Amino acid sequence: MSDSRFQVVAFGLDDMTRSRETCRLYVQAKLVEPGELLSPFELWPAFESPLQRMAFLGLVSVEPAWVTRLDVAVDAECRPEDGKLLLDALDALDALEAARLPNGWRTRSVGVPRSTVYFSARGSEKVTARSYCRNLKTKQGTPFGLIRLEAQTTFDPLARLLSSVEPAFVAEVWLSRFGALAGQVERLGREAQVIELAHKVAQDELRYGQSERLSMFLDLESLELVDSFYPPSVLSARRQEARKLGFAANERGMPTLKVDLDDLLSSYVSVVSDAA
Repeated sequence: MSDSRFQVVAFGLDDMTRSRETCRLYVQAKLVEPGELLSPFELWPAFESPLQRMAFLGLVSVEPAWVTRLDVAVDAECRPEDGKLLLDALDALDALEAARLPNGWRTRSVGVPRSTVYFSARGSEKVTARSYCRNLKTKQGTPFGLIRLEAQTTFDPLARLLSSVEPAFVAEVWLSRFGALAGQVERLGREAQVIELAHKVAQDELRYGQSERLSMFLDLESLELVDSFYPPSVLSARRQEARKLGFAANERGMPTLKVDLDDLLSSYVSVVSDAA
């Protein structure tokens, strides 16, 4: 047992085998039990078994097998307070310049309390990754005691042959979503936020006018009123200013959040990197 706050218990592919159109026959292979992960080192051996059973029935494909969707997940057990902290930190990412999401992705969360954080592609609702509590999803175990970080990607037909989906490729898919996340994530409660802004003014790190402007913006954003208050050009400038200074709008009633992502993600990244 390591000293890390998260103990990784599973790394592999979620059972999300999908096919687009087929001419005559569609077969969905269940390679693992529901809820379990398939080790990337066992993908091809697991797939050979249903192929052999089909061959015994006289069903043989004239084309090599290919992948159209790949879900790569890592499960880690943790203390409930650490699990909730990780989900809160990931949800706050797209508001911070110091820990920007790759490729302009953004986050949205669901659940009360927050139980799932989705990473979406820029300018669309396409989900590229998600982080969620497996215990809340399955209604088993301690809430926030088992956190899954899952990367999702899709391919055009024949673009990615199954034979090329090796452990190193699987690891790179996951690392492309979560491996570059680092830095301090800080989301202050309303009172603490005002104190921090006042401190920055006293230390000549901010002008008083800039501090007042930023305080107003953060209040409006936490109340989801910024779109109706600012014209688009000004809103963009205010958000850029807040990101550069490392501030994210706090949700009403949410506690102060200050966390080092490197610390929270180190166990996940270490296990996946070993397979890369």
